[in-house]
Amino acid sequence: FTPYKPSHFKPHRGLFYSIYFSPVYTVDPLGFGKKSTYGFGLGTRISLWESKTPASKLSGLKITGLYTGVGFEVYPQQYSKFPLSMWIRIRTIVPLVARADMVYGSGDGLHGITYRYCFGFEIRKISIFLCGETGGPFFYALGPHPREASAYTNAGAILLTIPFFERREK
Repeated sequence: FTPYKPSHFKPHRGLFYSIYFSPVYTVDPLGFGKKSTYGFGLGTRISLWESKTPASKLSGLKITGLYTGVGFEVYPQQYSKFPLSMWIRIRTIVPLVARADMVYGSGDGLHGITYRYCFGFEIRKISIFLCGETGGPFFYALGPHPREASAYTNAGAILLTIPFFERREK
């Protein structure tokens, strides 16, 4: 039995978001011969839709949320990145997470756009991603990209998102 509360019948309005810290380590999975490096990011994930139904153990694959986000990543040994992203969370035995980013890179007087695709899983709201980055049709539209002049690889990355502030629907 649950006691009646007027708030049960009122719509919850507002912007629901989380702010996260993100350590990044770049890797060279295809052996292009460039060195690995590290970076740190700060960003926000804004909720577009979240499932209201309770999770059950035998529910199978179930989409639990769609999100958008924006961030800023600093790599001390190379150029900075500004990702604009779309996220999806899927409930299984282990919660899965996927993310697609359009990344604007700027540094050494060069700038350009690349695309990063990440897949991973969640452990207690911390997302662990394996990412791959590639150029696209607009890769050279802004001129030479800063990764062309970088001695470090950006083909792959291991990325964590650690939320430290969250505004959620109650």
